[in-house]
Formats: sequence, C-alpha cells, structure tokens
Amino acid sequence: MKQIFSLTLVSLLAVALTGCAGTKTKPLAQRGWIGGDYVLAKPASWCTHLANVRGVSAMLPKALAATQRAAIQITGLASNTPALAAGLQSGDFIVEVNHRPMTSLAAFRRTIDHSEPGSVVTVKASREGKNVECQVPVGREKYRYGGNLSLIFPTVVHGWDLWPNPGFSLICVGYEPNPGLRKELGNHPQPNAEVYDEGWQAYLVFIEFSHGKRVVAQEAVPQK
Repeated sequence: MKQIFSLTLVSLLAVALTGCAGTKTKPLAQRGWIGGDYVLAKPASWCTHLANVRGVSAMLPKALAATQRAAIQITGLASNTPALAAGLQSGDFIVEVNHRPMTSLAAFRRTIDHSEPGSVVTVKASREGKNVECQVPVGREKYRYGGNLSLIFPTVVHGWDLWPNPGFSLICVGYEPNPGLRKELGNHPQPNAEVYDEGWQAYLVFIEFSHGKRVVAQEAVPQK
C-alpha cells in the first residue's frame, strides 16, 4: 500500500513539474489592459454581507444605488497605468464603459480584454456624487496560459460554502472560479517577474489545482 501511495505521489509531482516547465515555451497571447484593481460594488445589505463573495464589496453609495444595482469600484491604481493617466482615481465607481452599463466584474473585464490595444474606451464614473467621463487609452497585456498543481500536507480543510455562488465548497472538495480579480505586475516586489492570474481553482482532499494566465508584460501603447 505504501508503495502504491509513493508511486502516485511521484507521478503527481512529475505532472506538476512538467506543467511548470511547459509554460515557459508556450506562445504569448495578448489582451487589452488599462491597469488597476477592481471589485464589484453592491448596496450594503444583510444578503451582501452573508454571501461574502470574493470580489464583491458592499460599498455602493446610497445615492448611486438609487439608479444602479451595482458598479465597478476602483480599489487601486498604479502610477504607470493608462486608467490613472486618463484621469480615473482610486475610489471611483465605474458605471459605464463605451456607454454600456457595467454591473458585473466579469463583463467589465471582457470589455477591456476585447478592446484593441491602441484604441480608446469611454469610461463614465461616479466620484463623490458627481459624474466624470474619461477617455482611457487601451494598453497591452501579454500572457501565457498555464496552471498550478499543489500537494498539501496536512490536508487543507476549507469552510462550508453552499451559498448559490458560481463555486462551492464541501470542506474537502470544492470548485471556485475567479470572479474577475486580476494582479498587476507593478505591485510585484521583484522587477521583471510574472504574475499568475488564476482563472479557476479546484481541490480534492490534499490536492489543489488551478488554471489561468501567467502575465509577463503590461504596457501602454501609442493610440491609433
């Protein structure tokens, strides 16, 4: 029995090492990028606090909640981001991009991701009760697809999560998709390092695995 367990463990480690090595040779892909850290802001309520969904805050102002069921809240902007250069600020609540309402973090990410580098997106935001509109130049983010496989000892035990979110947790087995949270290279302590944007994560007892994108570059590009 011990020999079978040892062989299984060695096989899993080999798969993990093969996956990590393969990411270095995968071709680069690209998507639109304006920089910044964002969450989905909803009105404060017992339901929002009880759900405790990753990437969702109960910070939507009451005045804005009268006209919006949700908005995209900017929680951070590095100095080299196109969003900051265009006039957006940390704390703004984005309500529209290209005149389309933004009530989902995933929809906001798709809109920016699919925008062509060098183009301009029109962002309407609420700041201290006043509307501001910024023309944000779209930069370029380069990445490779990749994943992680981890063996955790002792067994990682997650909490129960049976709320009707996209994911679930049954303590030792679960699945959690990324709601649209991203990482910025400018926030990494080491220069020229890549960051891992996890698309989804799953776990089973002592095995955790995920798939996502390994971001290697974020840069502004000339407008077309």
